Order: sequence, then C-alpha cells, then structure tokens
Amino acid sequence: MSFYFLNYSFFSVSIAIGLLLISAYMFLSLKKNKLTNIIKFFRVVSVTLLIISFLNPVFNFKKIEKSKTGMDIYVDNSKSMLNNISKDSLVTILNNIKFYYSNHAPLRLFLFGDSIRKANSYDIDFTDIRTDFKSLEREFVANSDNLIFLISDGLKNSDYTKNKFPNSINVLGIGDKDLADVVAFKNANLFETSNSNLQLNFNLKYNYNRDTTLTVNLYDEDRFITSNLFYISKNTGLFSGNIELNDFYYKSKSNLRLVIDNFRDNNVLNNSINVLNSIKDKKPILLISGVPSLNTRYLNRILFEMSDSVTHNYKIGNTWKNNDSVDYSKFGMIVFDNYPSSTNDFNDFKKQSLYNLDIPFIMICGPNQDYQILNKISNIFSFNVKKRVVQSQSLQLNSIYKDYDIKNYASMSYAEITTPEDDYRNIYFENGGLAFLFSNKDIFIFQSDFSSSAYKEKEFSNNNYNRFIIDLFNNAYNQGLKTKIHVNRNEVYSNEDFLINFYDSRDFEMSNVYLRVFGDSLNKLYKINDKFQIKNSIRDSGNYKVQLLEDGNLISNTIPIRVKSYRIESNLVGQNISYLNAIATNSNGKYLNESNYFDDIVKNKGTNIKVIEYNKIFDSKDYLLILLLAIASLIIEWYLRKKIGSL
Repeated sequence: MSFYFLNYSFFSVSIAIGLLLISAYMFLSLKKNKLTNIIKFFRVVSVTLLIISFLNPVFNFKKIEKSKTGMDIYVDNSKSMLNNISKDSLVTILNNIKFYYSNHAPLRLFLFGDSIRKANSYDIDFTDIRTDFKSLEREFVANSDNLIFLISDGLKNSDYTKNKFPNSINVLGIGDKDLADVVAFKNANLFETSNSNLQLNFNLKYNYNRDTTLTVNLYDEDRFITSNLFYISKNTGLFSGNIELNDFYYKSKSNLRLVIDNFRDNNVLNNSINVLNSIKDKKPILLISGVPSLNTRYLNRILFEMSDSVTHNYKIGNTWKNNDSVDYSKFGMIVFDNYPSSTNDFNDFKKQSLYNLDIPFIMICGPNQDYQILNKISNIFSFNVKKRVVQSQSLQLNSIYKDYDIKNYASMSYAEITTPEDDYRNIYFENGGLAFLFSNKDIFIFQSDFSSSAYKEKEFSNNNYNRFIIDLFNNAYNQGLKTKIHVNRNEVYSNEDFLINFYDSRDFEMSNVYLRVFGDSLNKLYKINDKFQIKNSIRDSGNYKVQLLEDGNLISNTIPIRVKSYRIESNLVGQNISYLNAIATNSNGKYLNESNYFDDIVKNKGTNIKVIEYNKIFDSKDYLLILLLAIASLIIEWYLRKKIGSL
C-alpha cells in the first residue's frame, strides 16, 4: 500500500498546522465537565475531517496475482486434412497436448472449416467442404485472452495473411510441404528499354527445399514462341527473371503468356501467367488545317509529342495536299485547325459527317476563323456565338486544371461563346465566355491564339502552359482508347481470389464506373476503388466475362474468365507452409510440424502463467461523506456552545 497527499505544499501544510494550533488552544480553554468533553470531541472530529479534505490524501492498494492462461485449440476439419493425416493420428496429437497442458491451463477445442464451432475430439470427421480462413483470422484478432494452438494443412485459395494478432499463435502444420503450392507466378510485364529493345520481366514465388532449373515457355495465345531456362536456389522466396525479345512483332501483342513447363505442384493454374504489355500502342492523329495560322506549327509539335504518327492535310491554294480518300477509322483523334474555314469546307464537313465518326476530335477556332462559318458550326453543336469581341482576357481554370499556374496568361478572344450545357470540365474567360468547351469526347477551343501563350512562356523558361495544353489534348486523345483491364490468369478455381487491374485509364467519374462480371451463373456489377483495381472471386464453375462500364456503356476490353471446380477440398494434398508460417510470425508464435511439436509442448508446458497486477486507489475527494461529517460536527459543536453560553 502507498500513501500520499494530493494537495501537499508549504502553504497547505501551514494552514493545516494553524488550524490544529487554534483548535488546541480553544480545546484547552474550555472548562472541564461532561458537556464540554462532548464539545471537545466534535471539535476534534470536525477539524480533523476538514484537514483531511483539504490535504486530499490518496491511498493506493496494489495486488499481484499469477493465473493460468487458457488455451484454445483450433483444428482444421476440412476434407483436405484427410489426405494429409488420419483421424487417429490427429487425436493422438490432441491427447498429447491435453496431457501436458491440462494441468497447467484450461483447454478448449474448436473445429473450423465451413464454420467455427466448439467441439470434442470425437467430433472430428474431416467433412467440411471448404476452409474459411478469413473468419478464422477474424476470430484470432478478437481473441486477446487465451493462448492459441492451430492445427491445419493451410490449404486455401487466397493471398497470405497480413493480419497482426494480439496473442501468440503456435501453428502445427499438417502434410508434406513438398506437395504444396511451391511455385507461383506473381506478375509479368513487357516493356521497351531505353535502348529500344523489348524485354519481358517476371516475378515468381519459389518455396522448395531443393535447387531446381525451371523451363519457362512464352506463348502468343497458344502459339509457342521461345523457351528459357532459369536456375533457382532452394527456398529462394521471390525470384525475378527476364527474357529478351528481338522481334518488334510482339510490341503490340496483348495475349502473351508465360508457362512453367517442367514443374507441377498442388496448384498448376498459377504456374502460368498473362503478360501485361506496358507498351502503349496508340493510333495516329489526323491534323486538318483550313487556313494555317501561328497555331498550326505549334499543333504539329505537340501532336508529335503525343503520338509517333501524325498525318497533316492542308490546302495549297484551293487544293488539298492529299486528295486521296481517307480511312478515318485508323485514326485515334482528329484535330480541326481553322477548319472548316469556307462555305465549301463547311459543306464538305457536313457531307462527310466528320463529327459523327465516333472518333474524338478537337476543333480550334483560330484568329482568322471566319465569323459566319463559326455561326454555322454552332448550329451543329451545343454552343452559341453570342457576339463578336476582340479583347485580351485571362483564363479561369476549373478544379481539374487548377494546379497549372497560368491564370495570369492573357490571350485574345474574338467571339463571346456560351453553351446551355454546364460541363464540369469547361474552362471560361474572365468575362464568362467559353475558352474551352467539352462536349462528350470532343473539345472546342475558342482561345484563338493559344500558341502565343506557349511561345511567350518559353522566353521565361517556363513550361506550365505547354503542359496544360498537352494534358488537355491527351484527355481527348485517350477518350478514343478503351481502358485496358488485365488479369494474371484467365483460369481460376472456384472461390479463388483474382485481382483485376485497370491500365491506360482515361479521366472518368469514379461514381459512374462499375466492373461487370457475367456468365453462366452470375451477372453482377462491382464498384471500383481509386486504386484502379478490384479483388474478386466466383463461387460456381463455368465461363464468365469481365468488362468495365461507365453509365452503362462499355469502356474497356472484355476478358474471359474460366472457373474450374475440381480444386475442391477433397482433392488437395500437402501443406501451405508459407501461409501457416505467416500466421505464426505475425503473432510472435511458433511454427511446428509433426516431427518436433512433441518436444516443444513438453519443454513449454508451464509457460502459460500470466501475471496480473491489480491497483485499487482510494481518493478522499471522491468521498463527500467526509465533508458532510465535518459540517455536521461543526453544527453540533456550535449548538452545544450556544447552549452553555460559550462562544
């Protein structure tokens, strides 16, 4: 027990001593008789209680106890366990644990598989058709009191655990680890090196107790391309390899696949992987100039920064440079530079329906754009030419482009443009007129001499405006590209998690985009996250497809997924030692196997003692009864003094 005054200071002690001295003087000055003795008693009580309340003493009682921590044993009751251990052998293990621990701790037995339930050893029958490790891990996280002993083969269909557990978990692995999932591709990427060579890089997991040489074959769909040998040391963990490709024929291929040819383990499906082609294969851009201006040269330059192929067609006199018929479908974007610029141009523009090709376009109305033609163009699209103006104005950037510091860049406006459609992407001049109008996939630019701003900032070694224009143009260009979705494998097992990634993602409203999974027994939409990936699984076997939708419209490629059902619990053999070891490591526990568990439980049978320290604090200020007693004593003393006439 410890004792201290909470209100302990020189000032407080001085007051307490003063009260005691005054009380003592008054105590001694009273005449001695029966009544004065009673008065003395109440005075002593009241002063003592007041001093106690003032000094605020605190009593701290400490108690230390040792108690036995309970142990919860969780046994895997799934069908795969029957391929790795007999029921009698497992019961023998349980009896050994009970024999050495039951005198030292209360034991509880749980079975898990389809569900988690309390049980006895005679309830073990290895009949659960799945192993629900997700629920089991949640159970471990919630259990902060008892020691945990897990007995399992660890066979499951999801990634390794990342959970941190509050208590130590000792894990007894069941089954031959050499038969488990020891080789698995993690990722594979094709990219172009700085020397313009093609290189394929891959990573795979290798947890095996011997060295090996893997034969890795490369296929284009089902057509064999090349084979490479890779030597891997035992228990390497993560292995990285690369394959050089000299043929640029594969630069645009999206169906390349790696397959391990000379090794088979418990999960043959992840011994192959789809290669992600990281090389962007963009369509060429068509630039059509009606009346060339200062913008034309600048446009050529920035378009070549966006694509390796730009076709420029313009008039020489009244004759087009290229009079041949144009296959517009091969272009990824069309840029109209002061086009149409005449009545004939406008008629051809309408006749060929160049605005209805389902190809994103950018129309630039330059400083020499014909005002009457601009009015005719506005009749086709969703903008109005309000009036003709010639004045220098600054841009009012929206939230998308606010990071570009160009608000002080003045530019000429030759017409005040309005629109009935309020698109969040639109950019306005300071007078409220449109500078950049976004209409679905297309962009109209009414900042007539925008190239001048780019050239002007170059004098001051600045590049903000140029980056702004390229970013804006790229947003239009990428509208014509489907967002690429990619999965590592097109074949998975039922209930196996597979990761879907999105690449070359153009700007879209996240709230309007969903992943659609549909096929034999499923047709469902899933919300995507801002990491542009989603993890999914399909329960029933069959053939399915995966695609990305925006407002119900397809905006991606479609990926086929085949779900196989034969990887059921009853067919699984071996032990997933990596997963079981991760549980033990993440909980500061031990990984054991059938050969060493017995020595461990004999050695550590009495280590489950928990020291518990109890603290009980009594603070006088929490007890108002002391103050009330002091007040009552003072009242009684005052009454008695009045009665005998003594003040």
